[in-house]
Amino acid sequence: MPSLRLLVKDGHEIVAVWTQPDKPAGRGKKLHASPVKEFALQHNFTIHQPQKIKTSEAKELFASHQADAAVVVAYGKILPPEFLSAPKKGCINVHFSLLPKYRGAAPVNWAIVNGETETGVTTMKIIQELDAGPILLQQSADILENETAPELMSRLAEIGANLISETLRSLTDIEPKP
Repeated sequence: MPSLRLLVKDGHEIVAVWTQPDKPAGRGKKLHASPVKEFALQHNFTIHQPQKIKTSEAKELFASHQADAAVVVAYGKILPPEFLSAPKKGCINVHFSLLPKYRGAAPVNWAIVNGETETGVTTMKIIQELDAGPILLQQSADILENETAPELMSRLAEIGANLISETLRSLTDIEPKP
């Protein structure tokens, strides 16, 4: 959520928000919207919550936005090639490690388990291979003594929000690193 909030505050145009479908929660198993959807509703953004993104309808809808760039944060699904090529400047992902270190799932947990004293945030262009796209920007962060994964993730989310906004502002000037 910090990323979407800061993108709005910094004046980036949001053409649509794609998020996971509402999920049952609580004792009554009523459908509940994600915080991302709640934020999008408050700001009257166009919202899409497809059950499947690998359909021709989803691919056509995504391309119809004619976005300059797409920002992906904790979406949890691998995007099909048609999604990656639709935005003019590509799809940008934020990852909570200093790539290429700790590619894949749970990078914060692994950094803590392995006794690292530093980690960070990376923005990169998304390619088909997981967390392997060209690196755009990185910012390091110390791992504090006795810091838990949720505490560190919260700090990295704020750093990531700033890094995403900076990445979008400078996208035409950044020279990606392989």
